[in-house]
Amino acid sequence: MKILNPFKLQNWEYKKFLIVILGIQLSLLGLFGLNKLGVETPILRAFIGFIYVSFVPGYLILRILKLNKLDSLESFVYSLGLSIFFLMLVGFLINILFPYLKITDYPISETPVILSLSGFTVLLLIISYFNNLKNTSQEYLNIKTVLNPQFLFLSLIPFMAIFGTYLVNYFHTNLMILLMFLIISITILGIGFTGIINKKYYPIILFLLAVSLVFHIVLIGQYVNNHDGELTGAKETLNQNYWDYLKYGNYASILSNNLLAPIVALVCNLGIVYIYKIIFPIWISAFPVIIYKISLKHLSEKESFLGVMLILSSTAFINIFTVITKQFMAELFISLSILGIISKISQFEKKIILTIFSIGIIWSHYGTSYLYLLGLIFVFLILKLYNIIVKDNNIENLKIIFFWIKIYILIILSWYFFASGSSLYIAVLSIGKSMYISIINGAIDEGSRGVTYLTEKSFDYLSLTIKVMNILPIFMITLGITDKIHNFRNLNINICYLSISVYFLGLLFATLLPKFAVMGPERIYLLSLITLSTFFVFGVTSLSKLLCNNKKDSVLKKVVLKLTFCYLLLLMLLNYGVIQEITLKQPNSIALSENSVDKYSSFSNMAKYYGKKIMACDIYSIKWLSKTHIYDTIGYTKGRYSVSMIPKNYGYIYDNDYKLNVNLEIKKSYIWLMYANVVKHIGFGSNLNAGLASQYNFSDLESQIYENCKIYDNGQSQILIT
Repeated sequence: MKILNPFKLQNWEYKKFLIVILGIQLSLLGLFGLNKLGVETPILRAFIGFIYVSFVPGYLILRILKLNKLDSLESFVYSLGLSIFFLMLVGFLINILFPYLKITDYPISETPVILSLSGFTVLLLIISYFNNLKNTSQEYLNIKTVLNPQFLFLSLIPFMAIFGTYLVNYFHTNLMILLMFLIISITILGIGFTGIINKKYYPIILFLLAVSLVFHIVLIGQYVNNHDGELTGAKETLNQNYWDYLKYGNYASILSNNLLAPIVALVCNLGIVYIYKIIFPIWISAFPVIIYKISLKHLSEKESFLGVMLILSSTAFINIFTVITKQFMAELFISLSILGIISKISQFEKKIILTIFSIGIIWSHYGTSYLYLLGLIFVFLILKLYNIIVKDNNIENLKIIFFWIKIYILIILSWYFFASGSSLYIAVLSIGKSMYISIINGAIDEGSRGVTYLTEKSFDYLSLTIKVMNILPIFMITLGITDKIHNFRNLNINICYLSISVYFLGLLFATLLPKFAVMGPERIYLLSLITLSTFFVFGVTSLSKLLCNNKKDSVLKKVVLKLTFCYLLLLMLLNYGVIQEITLKQPNSIALSENSVDKYSSFSNMAKYYGKKIMACDIYSIKWLSKTHIYDTIGYTKGRYSVSMIPKNYGYIYDNDYKLNVNLEIKKSYIWLMYANVVKHIGFGSNLNAGLASQYNFSDLESQIYENCKIYDNGQSQILIT
């Protein structure tokens, strides 16, 4: 039995296409109407709303652009990216225009958002009718593909993550999550060593693995683990029903948090916490699928899967994307733009796609958008040089990149002058000046985040092993890029793709420079893996050639690939704390180590665990303080840990509004002591030179701190006044 391929919805004949789109649209409006009448439909409204915001606008835009020759995977990921862009665009327009036109002063509220999205969707539907009515290149999907036992069994993995976190939260047992990692391990080894699993399921498996890995972290606890005030910005927009784009500061320019998250919450009728715990994690899980599709342009299916495994095995994937979602949004659009460059679509279609995704990058994250701009300029210069050396008369890539750079610069300058009071330019100039002075005065020093990470003392052999295993893939990547550059005259790889990869590798090594504070090494590493994951596989292949003296040996290559699968699986189990939990050697996983961290971990690993664990007692105390305080100085052990974001995310206590100072000699100030301080005697801080997290024994300060008057105590969190 066959059904119309839902992943290529844009190719359906118009009548069927219309029925699906209008069906989803009318369902959403119907549920919205029922809710207004007092009839609650929480699960159904959330499900229909999720489908609507994730795919409906995207497939409409794909149909309007006549992108009919995309395969199912490309159609799926492009639709997601275009839909996210559409939500931000509509939110931005109604936020600006509705108050100006005197329609409403509260544009980011439920009724204006849903009616506006519906109106724009109908407009896209009308345009698609006149622009692409006669498209009939329909494809069908065999229902046996979905009902295949392999697919059905692997589909259980995300549910194991959901049920496993439920058991951790309420019954304090991690057995289900450990079982989930066992199934994941068997699946990865099955792909690496056998051909039992059909290759057509690889992208689905990657999505299922990604969503399971993300869920097993974000669903722990009832609070959002979030950095950089993202949650605060979303809450402010929802509370004010308006995005204050004139507010000074880099964070004010980020639509992915200040508008996107509130809009999705309003459409799905969900609390903002569920957006960060459910909706965004599902979107995050599409990222490995995009990288897989990009890699397929240069590698086989199994090799592409291996390259994406490097991303999934890295803690950066869950440590960064789940707590700094603005970087995920930017990387989503970057990966889609790179896919657009190397895809076989027309030059006009590329220009449209690149313009849309460029806006998406700029709206998502200020730092990433500037780094990517430098990358585009680098690619243009390399293309220019390449054409001179090899006398390549094909200048289409040059034209498209030059167009992209012009559009990108125009958009980025316009946007950051419009939003956030141009604060980003001041920050960029400050960073550039610091780097220049440091380079002139001397080479690498302790101000380098990368050097600090490399030279940071490891207190046990296991930690040292994990650090070395995480660094070794960079050498494989370097080997892969070196091999491709050495054979550049006989390249079998897109030159644009190689150029941006060289730039990303240079960016990764730039973290060794002093004062390079654009992002931490982990964030740069995750950004670079958009393309460098492919070169990791190239590096592994080059290594196998070196081992057999550059002779073609398919048997040795297969053995090396299998060993690499084992290596990355081991790295994943170490990075996610599975092996530490099983062996009871330094366990610190937020999902696995609740019952073991105090007994078997060192002080530093305990700090890592409790630095990520958001406790209800800390939320209660900071909310109490935010309502009752009369002084403007609040001290606490602030460091680069998730718990340090509690005052901002849950108490609305901002760095620019209050003097956050741990100087105990300041009079008429508060001292906020969190669970980690009071119960576990852990203090949090930062390496001032490199901006990395640090910790210390809080007991050393207790005698001095408790000389002050205690004004709040819930048994686990306290507030004192000096």
